[in-house]
Amino acid sequence: MAEGPILITGAGGFLGTALKPAVQAAFPGAAVITTDRTGPEAADLTAKAEAMALLERVRPRLVFHLAGLAYSADDAALHKANVVATENLLQGARALSAPPLIIIPGSAAEYGPRNPGSPAITEDEPCEPQSPYGRSKLQQTRLAMAAAKNGLPVIVGRVFNILTADPRS
Repeated sequence: MAEGPILITGAGGFLGTALKPAVQAAFPGAAVITTDRTGPEAADLTAKAEAMALLERVRPRLVFHLAGLAYSADDAALHKANVVATENLLQGARALSAPPLIIIPGSAAEYGPRNPGSPAITEDEPCEPQSPYGRSKLQQTRLAMAAAKNGLPVIVGRVFNILTADPRS
């Protein structure tokens, strides 16, 4: 992997706070830059200019894009936080001379609800999200996969049942 900093967006959230120490352990000596809506590298990724400026300033080799919104029934707010922010990040990465690898967590909610006792979900299952969150995450995944098909280094992993070592989380 190329040299350069590692950027974690949404670093103040549930995943971000758990991921930062793991990234620091996995990449000793690498600069790990964290961003949220506050702090020294604050950026509102729903604003295209801020997303572009952040990527231009940091020039990361790797981005863990965790910024977004999970707990809302507001379609517009979820779309803005999960889809627009991702679109801006992908466009900003594409504009760099050396685009970073971008890792985006998808969600089990993209598949929609399952009945108890149903077989395990496979990647071949159709996505039929029923919640506003699931629909926004599916849109985010489709954006990311389209960017990957167009040559941007993007990985999406659908995340299920997130736990941390801290039982209070």
